[in-house]
This record gives sequence, structure tokens and C-alpha cells, in this order.
Amino acid sequence: MSTLSNKSMNSTDSSVVPRSMPKEIIIFIAILIVFEILTLIGNGFVVYLVAVKRRLHTNTNWLVLSLAVSDLAVALAIIPSRIACFRHVCDVILMKILYDIFIFISLCNLCCLTLDRFIAVMRPLKYYSTITYSLVVKLIVASWFIPTIVFCIPLTWTYGYENDILLRKTADKIFYMTQIIIFMCVPCLVMFVAYAFILSMALKQAKRIQSLRQSVVGCDSNSNSYSAEAKNTIKVFGVVYMMFVFCWIMSAYRTIKTFYHEGGVHGEVTLTSRLLLVFNSCVNPIVYALWKKDIRSELKKLFKIRSRRDNRLTLDNRGPVNNSCDVTPTDDVSLSSNLNQKTADRQNSDLMPVESKLLNQQTNEEN
Repeated sequence: MSTLSNKSMNSTDSSVVPRSMPKEIIIFIAILIVFEILTLIGNGFVVYLVAVKRRLHTNTNWLVLSLAVSDLAVALAIIPSRIACFRHVCDVILMKILYDIFIFISLCNLCCLTLDRFIAVMRPLKYYSTITYSLVVKLIVASWFIPTIVFCIPLTWTYGYENDILLRKTADKIFYMTQIIIFMCVPCLVMFVAYAFILSMALKQAKRIQSLRQSVVGCDSNSNSYSAEAKNTIKVFGVVYMMFVFCWIMSAYRTIKTFYHEGGVHGEVTLTSRLLLVFNSCVNPIVYALWKKDIRSELKKLFKIRSRRDNRLTLDNRGPVNNSCDVTPTDDVSLSSNLNQKTADRQNSDLMPVESKLLNQQTNEEN
């Protein structure tokens, strides 16, 4: 191993670990193993369902599939290598590049999925003409290709100019500051703006549906139910976004501290930052896949949570009700139309998850 690599390892990580590992390292490894199992199970089910079930072969679900595969790559490549490097000598530079590639591939897929949801909510009538299959393929290819190329760039000066320490330090500072701005700050800002618009539209559509139901069906009870439903959605989005920002802010802080200040960061900060980034891959299938009604439905069928007999009994007990709540929104798109009593009972337009849940709750209360 080169002298430069040894210096890099000494400045960023301890590559040669003594036989008796510290307690915090043992805890860190145990948590990583738990995240490994959860990530494999969650994303594995998502990959299986989207790949096998033809009903899930939609443009949005292809983006979900790409996100799940990238999270699987985090579990299969990053976590085992990280654990191995606590016991064996590793090239930390190569390990960091591998780590960055898969973490930022997952981030790029997440941004593409956010773009898809933003257009579905804000431009529902233009969604199918905008988010085409060819565009989805291009987005997926770009999400995998761009991070792979970009984060291999440091290899040029790391191993091409081993003896020029000053050049390496200058190049690292420029590269990683650019990484923080483009791959951390910009996605956080873009996702904040996108979800702010999505939540604002969710509130407006929930209010509109409530007023339509009151005027058409004559339902006066629980007039504020849309508010409670919207608040629950805001809470979920808020927690997810705050976790996302917190994970990446800590990573940005660690990068700045490492390359712009002598002495680096505390080991506890480094371990916590890496755990949070891996945790993102663990919760992604729950938030962005299982939240979709079509995927949840297929998952229930897979585990036979609800049998066909139970479904028939439920329908018999409910009697003739509004079937708009039972429509499975493939892409969660809400279409505007003139509503009367008949279309209110047989609405076939795709609805956002907030609207679908709202109508389900109100229909059950009416019956």
C-alpha cells in the first residue's frame, strides 16, 4: 500500500484495529448488522414485488425499484466492508469512494422520485405526457451514472500524484466543497421546496373534497376530518424531511471539519454520521414504497393478510358505498372534473394518498 494511502488512513480512520475493540465500536457494528438485516428485508420485498407483479409495472414504481436497488447496494457493499475494516487493514480512500458512490446514487434516486411526485401533484393533467417511460429510464440511468463518474474523480490525483501532498490537499478541498454544495445542500433545498408545495396542495385538495362531499352528499359530520388527516401527513413528511436533512448536515459538517480543519472530527461524530446515512437506506422502503397503496396491497396479498373471503364479508357488511375510496392510485394523480351524485359514487380518477385516506375515513363513518 502506498505511503499516501497510509497517511490518509491515519488521518481519517484507524485501519488496523486491535484485537480487543472498544465498546463503542462493538455497539456500532451491532447496529450496522441490524440495519443490514432491515435494509435487506425491506428493500428486498420492494424489489421482488415491483419486478414480479405486473400491476406494479408503472413509471413511478420503476423509480421506486431503482431506489430500492441502490439501498440494497448500500447494504450489500458498504456495511460489510465497513465492518471488515474494523478488523483488517483497508484502503480507506477506496472505501470512502465506494461509500460515496452508493450513498449518492440513493440520494439521486430519491430526488428523481420527489420530482415524479411533485409533477403528479402540481401538474396532474400533464403527468402522463411529462413522466413517460423513456424519461424515467433516462432519470434512472443518470442517477446511477453521474455519481459513479463524479466520485471516481478523486482517484486521478489520489493515485496519480502520490508525492504531491499540496496538490492533493487543494484538490480535495475544492472537490469536497463542491460535493457539499451540489450533492448535499441543493438536494435538501429542492426537497424542502417540493414537499412544501406538495403539502400545500394536499391541504387544498382535502378541503375541496370535504366541501364537495358536504354539498353533494349532505355530510355535515366531522367537518374538520380533512384537517386531522392533512396534519398527520404533514407530520410524516416533516419527520422524514428533518431526518434526511439532519443526516446530511452531519455528513457535511464532518467533511468540512476533515478537509478544512486540522485534527478532524471526534470518532463518535463519524460513527453517528455513518449510521444515520445507512439508516436512510433502511427507512426508504417504508416511507417511499410501502406508503404507496398499490405496493401495500400487493404486500398484503403476498402475506395473505386479508383473504378474499374477508374482503367479500367486508363488502357485504358495508353494503353499497362510495367506491371512489377503493380505487388503487397507480401514480396518485388527482384529476379535476364536474362532480354530481353519480360521479361522486363512482369516481374513477386517481387520487393522492391524502385524499384516498380521507374519503375512506368519511365513508366508513357515514355507514
